[in-house]
Amino acid sequence: PEEYWNNLTKVSSGKPIALSEKVKISIALSVSALILIGLGIFANSRTIRYKQSMRDVNLSGIIITRAQDILNDIQDVQSAYRGYIITNDSSFLKSFGISSRILFTRINSLKNLPMVYRQRLLLDSIAGLISDQKEVAYSIIVKRKYVSFLEAWNFLNGGDETRLVNKLRYNVLNFINTEKALQSGKLKRENDSFNMVIYVVITSVVVAVLIIMLTLVYIRKIYQRLVVTEKLLLKSQI
Repeated sequence: PEEYWNNLTKVSSGKPIALSEKVKISIALSVSALILIGLGIFANSRTIRYKQSMRDVNLSGIIITRAQDILNDIQDVQSAYRGYIITNDSSFLKSFGISSRILFTRINSLKNLPMVYRQRLLLDSIAGLISDQKEVAYSIIVKRKYVSFLEAWNFLNGGDETRLVNKLRYNVLNFINTEKALQSGKLKRENDSFNMVIYVVITSVVVAVLIIMLTLVYIRKIYQRLVVTEKLLLKSQI
């Protein structure tokens, strides 16, 4: 067997065919494995980014919803103390207390959510304006309850309360619109990450199929070469 193997390698220009092809196949498979591993790592990183983008988009949706609720609560608070001034009905005071507590609860819950720095500053400004609105409302209620309707009405129509509420609404709307713009950017990044994941997966499958096909073709070529070499060896011995 040893003599046969030596003769077989000599026929092929003196090169050890089996060892040479074995090394080539090993190198090719190693390179292929590294390529697939690299694609897998890249796809995994993109998948992580995609999941993070999804969480960011969902978080922005929660922030926008709560901010819109705050805008409605501001209207409820204003309607409550204005209703009391006009009707002197104590049920409006109850509504005012409930609406104020809900409003401050929503503000605090919104503050607990992660957000960009400029949104955090705007939210702090909104919280300050809400406190100012509450103080103005208490002043109006006190004047209506202990002084007179006319005094409260004149204070209400003085313009300070209207400017304060309008500024508050403007800031909340600005907060909502800014968050919507941020959400659009996050959604774009989410789509880009998703598309990249799909692209990498398809590329990995194509590369894997090509590697398998090339390996099979290469093995077949080696097999045919060895068969031809063996036939030549047998003829030379005859």
